[in-house]
Amino acid sequence: MLTFPGIHENASTWLINKRKIKAVGIDTPSLDYGKSKTYPTHQILFAKNIYALENVANLDQLPATGYIVYALPMKIERGSGAPVRIVATMKQMTNGVGIHCATGSGIFAIVLVAMAMVHVI
Repeated sequence: MLTFPGIHENASTWLINKRKIKAVGIDTPSLDYGKSKTYPTHQILFAKNIYALENVANLDQLPATGYIVYALPMKIERGSGAPVRIVATMKQMTNGVGIHCATGSGIFAIVLVAMAMVHVI
């Protein structure tokens, strides 16, 4: 059995109520800790139609704020999840005006994913 950390169910509830999240990403194989048998974090998030990205890599290369993430799933008929390509565009300041760019050094970041899953309800 795998052993890894996850998002505690209380943290999931707090994120929903206080941060009004639409999605969550994590760099582990599951939202719930490795030895979980009931998957409470999955249940809490999915009940609120909040999708999850698992096994996400290079999260440390993103700033704390100032970016937009795009999750591009592979279309799988009648699937409940799919591998995704994750792309982040970062805000660049030009003369005090924020713009989103898809080109330029350090402006565009591709967040490589070994096998992220988008869970669809």
